[in-house]
Amino acid sequence: DIWFSKNVESKAVNKEGKIAPDASTYLNAICLANTGLPLDSVQSILKALEVEMGRKKGNAFGLVAIDLDLVVWNGEILRPWDVAQSYYQECFSNLFLDMNDVGSSMS
Repeated sequence: DIWFSKNVESKAVNKEGKIAPDASTYLNAICLANTGLPLDSVQSILKALEVEMGRKKGNAFGLVAIDLDLVVWNGEILRPWDVAQSYYQECFSNLFLDMNDVGSSMS
């Protein structure tokens, strides 16, 4: 099973939570999936997808073609900074509202 949130736009934010005046706008979404794969395999797949979609080594910060991060794994928060961001919270809320809508329409 796999579910995707609605897209949410946000400005680039540094680790101190500051937005630069010329900050780029990013499109964010989150995905919830069930898999039998181990953590390191999923992380490798995400990195391979980034490369396939045009991400280059050396541009870890700043404008990138795509950024795929594994934020939570089996209930463990791997990236607490991301979870605390408003775009993540909005995506998360939208995802579960949509999942509840699907579940209620199937009963």
